Amino acid sequence: MFNIFYSFCQLVHIASGFLVTFITIPINLISRKGSSFHKIIGKLSLGLVIALVISSLLMLINPEFPNRFAQVAIKHHWTGFFKNNFYEPLFFLWLDFYALYLIISAIRIWIRIAMVKEHKKHYNTLDIIFIIVLFVFSIFFIITGAIDLKQHHPFAPILIVEGVKMMLLVILDSITLLQSGKWLLKFGWILHGGKMLFLWHGLITAFIVRFSMKELNKFSILIQTIYLLIALTLFFSYYKSRQIKIINLDS
Repeated sequence: MFNIFYSFCQLVHIASGFLVTFITIPINLISRKGSSFHKIIGKLSLGLVIALVISSLLMLINPEFPNRFAQVAIKHHWTGFFKNNFYEPLFFLWLDFYALYLIISAIRIWIRIAMVKEHKKHYNTLDIIFIIVLFVFSIFFIITGAIDLKQHHPFAPILIVEGVKMMLLVILDSITLLQSGKWLLKFGWILHGGKMLFLWHGLITAFIVRFSMKELNKFSILIQTIYLLIALTLFFSYYKSRQIKIINLDS
């Protein structure tokens, strides 16, 4: 029974992950920002990420998880990543939370911007909870990475880098909460785009890791370079379109 349900959740997890990584997010990256099509694909991406996370959580609490994970870890060279056993469920729990945080908070930026324009309170309890939980994960990753670095763990730098990235997001999100809303109006679109790119980058990395942890080390520089080029291209193209829009409004 548990075995069949685990296989079903795994199928949903793989299918939703593939669709959001290679279909919906890439389409949204090149579609016209703010259009109805862009919003529809964005909602579809949200639905796929929710399916991805729920299926992951159901696998995580399934009694079959330890045995299934051990088999996959050996096959795809994951065993060297986790220094201690308790990292495994906590690491996957973080991945689930991080994916949800990135896409929900990214979409909520536009909702919050609309509230600012209507002179309403532009954040709620969910925004605060996201920041607090992300801060806790950030501290955990930085401390754990530092401890593992002293023990010459090969993946310790990854934990530290991810911890620093999360702390940066905590700081930026906190600024949007503390400011009156002007900062959100001016830079909210950058934060939205950055979070979606972070999500996409994480999904691509997870796809590579799914096949082999060794491949991540081999292609990490290439992935980072391509990702940076795409991010810069999208940023400047969207920035240019915003400037043209502002000029047209002023004229």
